[in-house]
Formats: sequence, structure tokens, C-alpha cells
Amino acid sequence: MRMFITGCLKLKKTQSWLNHNIDIMIWIIVTILLLMVIAIIFSGNSTKKLEKKKEEESKLQEEAYAKLMQEKADRRKKAYNELTETRNEFDAEYSNSTSFEFDVAGIFYRTYEAQQEAKYLYGGKEVKLKHDKNNRHSDYAIKIIAEKYHIGFVPDDVAYEILPYLQKYKYKAIVLLSFTEFDSIKFDDVTEVTIKAYFFDK
Repeated sequence: MRMFITGCLKLKKTQSWLNHNIDIMIWIIVTILLLMVIAIIFSGNSTKKLEKKKEEESKLQEEAYAKLMQEKADRRKKAYNELTETRNEFDAEYSNSTSFEFDVAGIFYRTYEAQQEAKYLYGGKEVKLKHDKNNRHSDYAIKIIAEKYHIGFVPDDVAYEILPYLQKYKYKAIVLLSFTEFDSIKFDDVTEVTIKAYFFDK
């Protein structure tokens, strides 16, 4: 009988220990689950905040790019309006001449000083044309000289037409436009210069 009672007491203690440990395990599991839920919630919020931030940054970049493009378009429009005014003025002055209008070739490959000279040319500025007799690439090459700087060439197809006039007639070569903007491909400023050459009797 004593052994039975002792066994029952031991069994009761074992059950009590198991119940206690089960309670602890349940508490641990519940705690872990709660922490996981909290982590998921915070993670979701962080992801949403990050996505929202990226969207806002992307929108700001798009707006900045659009503004930059509009500013460039406005500058170019203004420059070409000035070109038209200068062209009309000199067309009227040299109405009886033979004229050729062209964009200067090769500015980007000239010296830094020559590029700077080209950059700061303005509508109405006079430049010089000079036959480059020693040019290895073309018999018709014509240099364009602004002040003392060789800023580029008359394009080959135009030079072929201009050279006979340059050798026979007086001329005025007038800058109609000098426009500089950043080129993202060349990663540098690129200058466009438009010139109109008027040829008339000596």
C-alpha cells in the first residue's frame, strides 16, 4: 500500500513537472509567434515606406529631367530666333550676293582655346575663311578663323561649292548662331556654330 501511495505521489510530481514545462513551452511558442507577427508587420511597413520613398525620388528625378529638357528647348528656341533675326538682317544687306549657310565642322576636335573662342561667338560676328591647301584629306578644305583661332572647317560638301567663289570674289562670313550645351554621350560641352558666307563682285 505504501509503495502504491509513493508511486502515486511520484506520478503526481511528474505530471506537475510536465504541466509546468508544457506551460513554459506554450509561453515560448506564443512569444515567438507574436514576435514573428510584429516583425512581419514592421517589415511590411518598412517595405511600403521604402517603395513610397523610391516612387517619390523617381518622380522628383522625372520632374527635374523634364525641367532640364524644357530649359534646353527654351534656350535653343531663343538661339534660333536670334539666328533668324541675324540672317534676315544680313540677307537684306547682301541681297545681291551668292550665299552659303552651314554649320562649322570639327569644333569639338580643336584646341581648348579655339573651342572657347567658338563658344563665345555671337550673331553678327565676322569670321575668316581660308583655303587649307596642305590639307591631307581634301583638296577643297576651308578653315574657319575666328580672331586668331582655327575653330573648325566648312563641311566638305559645302567647301566644294564655296572654294571657286572664295578664289574669285569678295566675301563676308557672318556668324548667325553659337550655341553650347552639354552632350551626355561625349560627356562634355559641345558648341554649334552656324555661319553664312556672302560672296559678291570684287
